[in-house]
Amino acid sequence: MHSHVKPRRARLTLLAAAGLLALPAAAQNVLLLSTAEAGYAQTGYIDRIAKAYTDAGATVTHQAGLLNDGTALDPALFANQDMVVVASVQKTVDDADLQALETAVRTRASDRLLSFVFITDGCCDSAALKPHVGAETFNVTRVKDMLNRATGWNLGLQRYYAAPPAVTSLALNAGSPYSAHFTGANINPTLRGHDYLALTDTPAANAVYLHTGISSPQAAGATTAYTVFAPREQVNGGAGACVMLTGDANPFENSPLQGRQLAEASLKLRLSDTCKLPQTITVPAQAPVPPFAANATYALNGVTGGASGQPLQYASTTPGVCTVDANTGVVTMLATGNC
Repeated sequence: MHSHVKPRRARLTLLAAAGLLALPAAAQNVLLLSTAEAGYAQTGYIDRIAKAYTDAGATVTHQAGLLNDGTALDPALFANQDMVVVASVQKTVDDADLQALETAVRTRASDRLLSFVFITDGCCDSAALKPHVGAETFNVTRVKDMLNRATGWNLGLQRYYAAPPAVTSLALNAGSPYSAHFTGANINPTLRGHDYLALTDTPAANAVYLHTGISSPQAAGATTAYTVFAPREQVNGGAGACVMLTGDANPFENSPLQGRQLAEASLKLRLSDTCKLPQTITVPAQAPVPPFAANATYALNGVTGGASGQPLQYASTTPGVCTVDANTGVVTMLATGNC
């Protein structure tokens, strides 16, 4: 966008360049919703998930026990949140809470809340899919069904269990376009796990980590995944939010650094183009300005970043002629010419 400046005149109509300012991962607000776990299920998994996101630079609000307290989630919880992380191990998530989460996933509670991460451990899902005695939570089963409804996929579940201290190596799928966000020696090229529910019939491009024994890359057709990721455009026809699902909480227990790097990866995905909303920057015509005067300043009026409310970042492509404040858009004329 240019404004043509005659000799000794300065007429600003549009700014040379304007673009969205991407908020750094450290500025992201994360709402962690968890079941009321006991003993090591709480301290070894849920608390470490909270710490991983805090260590990754997010501002974490942890609503511990809210997912199985018998009351439906209040939609007001989602206000001012960038991401929701749902974590459970041995306790059953209330049906009403899952319904509220599905509504938020499919319709986006706000234009700011663009990502959901489900870390629902597969230890105690159902008699057919668990090696342990205890309650049948069906947590992974129900979240998998939720994702199928939102995307039109046909994900299934497959059990994998290696008795501790054995661990398995889960390959990062180099064939997925989302794998580039998973950086760090502890999560690339493999992840550690040992007890989980794998997701069968996963579209290969959406398989971020692969089931044990499956090699990378997987780029076409269907595969079996350890972690799946659905971009915004594939969730409810683009009306929803990004979703990442892992049927396991062990990565956050096995290694604090691995957990932190996984949290960082999900925050990077939240900021990527796959999760952001299409954006319109509106720059209306500006009022004529007086004849050129060195160092005269002019405010740009009415420039907005659309419905998301995210701030704009301004830049001048002709710094010898004019400069612009990166945050306010106030232009300073330095010489005659095209600004």
